[in-house]
Amino acid sequence: MAKPDSGKEEKERRRGKISLLYANCAYILAKMAGVWGLKNTTSSMISGQFLAHIKFAAMADGLQIAGKMFVHVVIGEESYDQKRHPVMENGKKTIKLVHKKGHRNVKIADFVAVSELIKQHQITGRVPRSVDLTDYFDVTIMVFADYIEKGEVKAQISFYALAELLKLTKTFIMEDLQKRLEETEDALHYLASWSFVEMARLPDFQCIPYHQFVMLLASCELQVSHELVVADAALLWLVGQPHPAVYAPGVFAVIRSAFLSKADRQLIIERIATLQMPESRVASSWRRVTSLQVGRFARVSMDSRHNARVCLEGTHISRHLCRCGTPDPEKRPKETTLPLSRPREGIKWSEKTRNQTMRSRPEKVKDAEKRMEGLVEQARVPGAEARKDTKAILTHLGERSAIKSPRRMTRADDAGRSMLEAKSQGGQSHYLGY
Repeated sequence: MAKPDSGKEEKERRRGKISLLYANCAYILAKMAGVWGLKNTTSSMISGQFLAHIKFAAMADGLQIAGKMFVHVVIGEESYDQKRHPVMENGKKTIKLVHKKGHRNVKIADFVAVSELIKQHQITGRVPRSVDLTDYFDVTIMVFADYIEKGEVKAQISFYALAELLKLTKTFIMEDLQKRLEETEDALHYLASWSFVEMARLPDFQCIPYHQFVMLLASCELQVSHELVVADAALLWLVGQPHPAVYAPGVFAVIRSAFLSKADRQLIIERIATLQMPESRVASSWRRVTSLQVGRFARVSMDSRHNARVCLEGTHISRHLCRCGTPDPEKRPKETTLPLSRPREGIKWSEKTRNQTMRSRPEKVKDAEKRMEGLVEQARVPGAEARKDTKAILTHLGERSAIKSPRRMTRADDAGRSMLEAKSQGGQSHYLGY
């Protein structure tokens, strides 16, 4: 026979299971609330005694579904979340933006408001403690952090900082800032196009980033008298780059060679041969190799069909843009000296080097004698006659062995010593030179 209170025990057992289910689901929701950053979430929600008196009858099915969906996210990542817990500053969670000269802390709430990437990390509980931005300039990071904190910022930025900010906005998915920067970029390109020649004469012209410079050269809005001016500015920019041969193909690919005659192209090739490339300061062979590479890229690009294409857009032709429409040989300028890329610093450097290397023979011999005197003293050769004989030997051998070969100078000392010994003995020296 069944006990009379078996029905009550069964009800209590079911009630205990339901309470346990409620407790588990509420615990999951509490963890979810912590992940989502919801406010007014207290630790008392996790208490089993408190949960036993909460009515979840209407939400039981939904809680079970929520428990099945999120249990692997919350429980599986509990220790992981504790390791990646963001830094606390003044009681508020922050993310550290690390740059070259230090770091900058920004609030997670401010970062989430402007970045979709950080918002997604907050939902999944993977908010990073710090972000390594050491590859960017400090000015770029300061502007970036100010925008995160204030929502907008007014600052003077260069082409390079603008390019870095655009890269950061695409990385962190900041659509609002990206839109504003693109508008700023368009405005800067418009101003640079209308004052292209004046900008090319500025000392910071060669600091424009590569992709910004290529976009500028590819624009139809450039206000120039002839395409030769564009090629002249391109050569000026290439001279200021550490590796001109790397950037030459992309730069010459946007030169519209349909507006250049054969004489113009030959003038450009000849100017490239006279320019002092950065590698020329290492060795003369490097200068020849770099000049040949850049000249080859320029010739191939200007002779290609791709560069021979022209813009035939109606609005551009009606505005009489000089880089659009069919080429007119009569518009070729009479002055073809390429004034922008005329070597300036390169000539000064070559003259200085020539003054140092092309010295007269007596000067080299004099310097060799001074060095020889020190070596003779180190060799402890006694007497003033030894120094005179050593100088005579150096003059006979030439300045090359005296300047570039210390071992030969030491052997010359031995020759002077042997000559002195032969004189003292009344015989002749049979020392063979080399």
